[in-house]
Amino acid sequence: MLVSVLINNYNYERFLAECIQSAISQSYPDVEIILVDDGSIDQSIKLAESFKGQIRVISQANGGQGSAYNTGFKEARGEILIFLDSDDLLLPNTIKEIVDVFKDRAITKVQWRLALIDDDSNQIGSLFPETLHDGDVRPIIKKFGNYASPPGSGNAYRRSALINFFPMAKHDWKIGADTLPALVAPFSGKVHSLKRYGGFYRIHHKTQPVNTFVMNNSPSIPSKAVELAVKTQNLVYEALSKVDLVSEPPQYAMPAQIKLRLISLRVAPQDHPIPKDSRIQCLKDGFSSIFYWPGFSLKKRLLYIAWMIAVALLPYALAKKVIIAGMNRIRN
Repeated sequence: MLVSVLINNYNYERFLAECIQSAISQSYPDVEIILVDDGSIDQSIKLAESFKGQIRVISQANGGQGSAYNTGFKEARGEILIFLDSDDLLLPNTIKEIVDVFKDRAITKVQWRLALIDDDSNQIGSLFPETLHDGDVRPIIKKFGNYASPPGSGNAYRRSALINFFPMAKHDWKIGADTLPALVAPFSGKVHSLKRYGGFYRIHHKTQPVNTFVMNNSPSIPSKAVELAVKTQNLVYEALSKVDLVSEPPQYAMPAQIKLRLISLRVAPQDHPIPKDSRIQCLKDGFSSIFYWPGFSLKKRLLYIAWMIAVALLPYALAKKVIIAGMNRIRN
C-alpha cells in the first residue's frame, strides 16, 4: 500500500529539513514524499533540492494552502495521503501504524494526537488535542458542523474518500485547507484514532500580545479567527450539501468556536464579525454545546462553563487574564 506524504510549504526554510527528514525516516518502506512549495521567497527550494532522489519537489506560484493541497493531491500516487505542514514532524513508526489500520476497508481516516514543540523543537505542554472523536462521526458533524480532530499533520486519508471534493476552490481555502478533508472523509467510512501520539505540532513564538488570544497559527486578530471559523464551516456545509450528504445546517457550534466568539467580543467587540452576537448569546450557545458535545468528562464540562462565565461577565482586566491563561493551556 503506497502512502503519499504531501508536504505543503511556504517560507518555512528554518523548519523544512527537519520535516522532510521525519518523512524520509519512516520505518514503513512504501512511501513517496512530494513537497509542494507555494511560492516561497526564502531558501526553501534550494534546501529541498538537497534531498534530490529522496523526495519530489514541485514549485508553484503562491496560491495559498488550498492550492498547495490541490497540487499535492493531483500528483500523488498513493492510496493513503498525509498532508504534512512543513513546520510539523512525523514519528518514525507512524506510517507503519496507519497502514495496519487502513487494512480495514471501512476506515477512511486515521488520526493521531500531536506532541507540542516550540520553534527550537523543544517539547512543550501536553498532547493536542485532548479530545478525539472516532468511529462513525457523521452524527457529530451534522449536529455541530465539526468533530474533535487534530490539525492537518495529524491525519491520514484514504484517497477515495476525498476524490469527489478535490480540487478544492483555492480562493476559498488560502488558509485552513486541512478543514475540508477532515470533515468530508468521515462521510465515506469510519475514523480511527491511534492510541499513541504520532508526530509533533509546532507552536510558534508569539511576538504580539494579541496573538496570545488565538491558538497558534490561526489569524492573530480574534475577529479574523472567528470570521475564518464561520467561513470554513459554511464552505464545508456547502460542499457536503451539494452531494446530498447533509440536508440542513448544524444545530450547535462546537465549544472551541464559541470560545473564539467570546474572546472576540471581549477583546474587540467593534470588530466582531457576527451580527447581533452578544456575550449572553455566547453563554446560551455555549451551555448547549458543552452539554451535548461528546467525550467531555464532567470536570471538563464544568471547567468550560466556568471559563465562559468568567470571560463573559468579569471586568475586562480580569477577563483578559482568564483568556490568556486558558489559551496558553492549549486545550481543544
